[in-house]
Amino acid sequence: MPASADERSLLATRNSAIDVLRGFSILLVIFHHLALPFRLPLSQGPLPELFGPHGRLAAIDIRSFYVYRASRILPLLLALLALLLLGCAWGRLGAPRGLGWLAALGRLSHELYLTHMFVVLALVAAYRQLFQQNNYWNFAVYPLSIATCAALAWWVQRHFCQPCESALRARDARLA
Repeated sequence: MPASADERSLLATRNSAIDVLRGFSILLVIFHHLALPFRLPLSQGPLPELFGPHGRLAAIDIRSFYVYRASRILPLLLALLALLLLGCAWGRLGAPRGLGWLAALGRLSHELYLTHMFVVLALVAAYRQLFQQNNYWNFAVYPLSIATCAALAWWVQRHFCQPCESALRARDARLA
C-alpha cells in the first residue's frame, strides 16, 4: 500500500544511519534472547572469583570489581559512541547502500522491542520440543526469528500504533 503524505514526510526527516544503528541494536537483542547454542556458565569464570570461595559478598574487593567492570564496559561504550557519531555524519549523506532492511528494522525498533519476546519464547520452546539436545539446526532459527519478529512488529505498527498516533494527532489538531 502506498505511503501517505504524512508517512513520506516523516521518512524524509529521519536519519537513516541512526535507524541502521537501531536496527543493528535490536537485531543483537533478539540474537541474545534466542541464545540457543549456549548458556551463561555461572559456575566458572570471573564472576565466582569476585565472590570468593564461599560466595560471600563481604569478600568482594569493590575497587577491583569496578575496575574490572569499567574495563569490560567502557571500550564497548566508546566504540558505540564512535559508531553513533559516524552514523550521524553518514545519515546526512543518505542511507548506506545495502542496509535498507536494517534501517527498516530500526524504524520498527519500538514495536520490535515490545513484541520480540512473544516470538522468541515460542520459537525456542518449539525448537527444544522438536530437536531436544540436537544443536545442528540452530542456525536456521535465527533468520526465521528475525523475519517473524519483523512481521509481528510491522503488523503491530500498522494496525495499532499508526491508528493510535493518527487519532492522537487529530485530537491535538482539534484542541489547538
